[in-house]
Amino acid sequence: MDPKGKIVIVTGATRGMGRAISERLAAAGATVVLVARGEDGLRATETELRAAGSEVAAFVTDVSDRRSVEAMAAAVLERFGRIDILVNCAFWGPPGSLTQTDEEFWDRTLDTTLKGPYLCARAVYPAMLTQGAGTIINIGSLAGKVGEDNRTAYCAAKWGLEGLTAALREELHPQGIR
Repeated sequence: MDPKGKIVIVTGATRGMGRAISERLAAAGATVVLVARGEDGLRATETELRAAGSEVAAFVTDVSDRRSVEAMAAAVLERFGRIDILVNCAFWGPPGSLTQTDEEFWDRTLDTTLKGPYLCARAVYPAMLTQGAGTIINIGSLAGKVGEDNRTAYCAAKWGLEGLTAALREELHPQGIR
């Protein structure tokens, strides 16, 4: 898949793998829509990619909040007229054993790492359906296939993401969405 000329949303775009994915897509000629919670990181990444000659946009978005995600998707459509690719890379999952994981920790991990990709896919789906094409990429982890000590909530979220991805593949493929 050649990303040149594509409108690509990347969540968790300001750190780690999300930032690396954003940089590679921008270098390949995609218009990269940077999505993250932290405005400072977004502006710094946006500035750096623009200085390298890339077309980028940045939206402060909490992927665990439906209204925030829907507002971001609407703004992307208004600005660019389409959404070609969604890369769900945002996650939250510091180490935490069963006894260290309280309900707030559990909820934040699953809300960001599993609910976020669901909300983002749901928000971009109407545009991709209208276009008759699109790609949704959910960044998994070995923790979604093999349990890890001291990562209770993170493993649960990543295993759930594997299931979400498989279900979306079956549901959306007949509609031209990969």
